[in-house]
Formats: sequence, structure tokens, C-alpha cells
Amino acid sequence: DTCPAGAISDLGDTVSIDPGICGGCGSCHAVCPTGSITYQYPVQSDLIANTQSLITRYRSAGGKNPVLLLHDHSFGADMIAAMARYGRGLPAHVIPQAVHAVSSIGHVEIAALIASGWEQVHLLANPQLQDELDGTRAEIELAGSILSGLGLAATPRCQLICEADPDTVENAIWSSPDQPLGIVDIFNPIGSKRDIARLAFVRLQEQSATKPDTIDLPAASPYGRVNIDQSSCTLCMACTSACPANAIVDTPGEPKLRFVENACVQCGLCVSTCPESALVLEPRLNFTSASMQPFTLYEEEPFNCIVCDTPFATKSTIERITTQLAGKHT
Repeated sequence: DTCPAGAISDLGDTVSIDPGICGGCGSCHAVCPTGSITYQYPVQSDLIANTQSLITRYRSAGGKNPVLLLHDHSFGADMIAAMARYGRGLPAHVIPQAVHAVSSIGHVEIAALIASGWEQVHLLANPQLQDELDGTRAEIELAGSILSGLGLAATPRCQLICEADPDTVENAIWSSPDQPLGIVDIFNPIGSKRDIARLAFVRLQEQSATKPDTIDLPAASPYGRVNIDQSSCTLCMACTSACPANAIVDTPGEPKLRFVENACVQCGLCVSTCPESALVLEPRLNFTSASMQPFTLYEEEPFNCIVCDTPFATKSTIERITTQLAGKHT
């Protein structure tokens, strides 16, 4: 849905990316909740590590209130040069960093950059690509929701600047207020996209004055849990076969449904698959270690065969079938 070139097609259990159409904007990488699609120029961990090197050098030289300006190589470089020649240029505390495409920056990168000590992140985009930045805007909004939920953003810490006038860009950067942040140490951005995200989120939570265990997120966020109506669930396990992230798992030999919150991407396949409409998504971010461990959503007493005493279904299922067939079948 995000790809501006229409280069991604659905093949059922997988997707196809046409390299002849793909423009390398990286929007798919930014919005992919699992990291199945990754950006190779640079890879996520390298981008974060490079900006960490920048802020380390800046602080060692005595710099304060570090702000990162991410821009593409051509439009952004020309814009900064025009600002420097005809205007005030960049403030001393705003450090520019060129990337191939700012649309490849998602909420994980933004959170990791803030967690590394950058007080703000500006994304400078070419206005000719205005219609291709919907995914970027959504990612900035998600990052803002997380930071606001933690009480770390009185005003937005990330803004998208998409203007052709150097004076307008300059005013947007210069008018951005300082937002001191207590983070000064660097963390190692290793692992998958979800791993890096959790490292950044936990680090940000440690800086929160309230240190909430969970925060609510807007609909369509890629983090959250699944709530179950136990009076409707029959433990048919249809949801476990539909879940692509192994967030909902069954327990072989036991009528028990288990859930790993940290793995859930809120795709909603379990909700649409459930024949009893017993599942509801709850978008939220859980910072506790419990989100990493499976916990029981629902379990029932097994029903044993009346001949061999082997458990083969749940008691409620058999009772329901018995009720439906009462007086109708031998």
C-alpha cells in the first residue's frame, strides 16, 4: 500500500518486488512491522551507528542540544548550501547527515536516534516527492505517540520539512525549540528490527518520569496484544494457523491458547480468521519483560473419549455439539 511505484505485488504467502520498477525510496522498509523487507543502503544498524558516532564526536567537542538533520544527497545538500550562502545557514547544534532517501526512515530509526541522545530529528524531503511521503508521515506520527506516551515530547521531537524555499526551511529549523534530554550514553543497535525497536523503547522508558509499564497507541500500530472473549472461544485454534508472527501459539496435547505480546504486529489476521469473533486487537506498547514471554490467553478442561478415555477436544465444544444434536441424532 505504501510503495509509490507499485513495485510490490502480492503472491499469496509471499510478495514480489520488481527491481525494474523499484526506485529505492525505502518506504516499504520503514513501514514493515517485522523487518521482512530491509533497506540495504545503509542497513538499519549502520545508519544508527553512524549517527551515534556523530553525536559522540559532537559531545566530546563540548556540543550541547544536538539535533540531527537527515536529508537526501542531492536536494538536501543543495538546500543546505543555499541556506548557508544566502541566509543564516544551519544552527551550530544541527548536524546534517545525508541518506539515500529520507522515506526509508521509520519510527524505529526515529526512536533509536532519540534514544541515542539526539534531542530532535528533522527529515528534509524534496517537495516533488510530496505525494510519496504518506508512509513517512505515519511513521513520524507513531514515533510521536510513543514519545508523548512516555512524557518525553512536550512538542514533537521529529518533523518532516518538505519545502522548496530555503528561507522556509531555514525558519522551520531555527524556530524549533530546544528540548533537553537526559540520554548521553550510546547503545548497540544489533539484532532484528523488532530487537532494535525494543532496545530503543526500553531505553526511552528509563528516561520517562512516570516510567509506565504500558502506553496506549493509535489504531494500526504494529505493537499490542490480543484480547479474547472467553465465553465465545471454542479453542478451535484457527487463529494459531493464521498468525504469521507466531504471536498466538497452541500447546500440543492441551486445550490452551498462549500469546507472546512482543511478537504481535497487530495485523488482524487472527481477528478476521476467528469463526466465533472472539478476538479483539488492543494497540499498545508493553515495556515489561512479561511481553517477551508466552502467557495463557484461554484454557479449558479437556473432554476425554467415553470409550478409551483419551483427551481429544474441549469440554465446552462437546457440550455445544451435544446440545445442538440433542433429539436430532443418535
